[in-house]
Amino acid sequence: MENTEINTTQTETFTVNREIKLYLAETAKWGNILAIIGYVAMGIMALASLVMIVVFSFMDLKTAFPMWIMGLVYLPFTVALFSGNLFVPVFAQMKQAVRQSNEKLYTSRVCQLKIAV
Repeated sequence: MENTEINTTQTETFTVNREIKLYLAETAKWGNILAIIGYVAMGIMALASLVMIVVFSFMDLKTAFPMWIMGLVYLPFTVALFSGNLFVPVFAQMKQAVRQSNEKLYTSRVCQLKIAV
């Protein structure tokens, strides 16, 4: 990715029109839905990982690859999903910024999106 420098002045203003507010509100709704789906998926992955570790460690399988290690492989993916999903609900609070037309809240929510990406 390219790093671009933007020269701004302190007198610069940005107006949020009705269309932008509608798009931001719709994005925030989808953010809430995706956050819920992400947390459910993370719980299922963590549960599957623990079940794989426990069940396959007690089974006497004559395979070349110990299957309980797959449970250990799932754990970092669960942590990665959590770290990616951590900022989605915070960005989804954009609806509050849209309702209040609060510029500081807009800035902080978009900054959270930048941190997540």
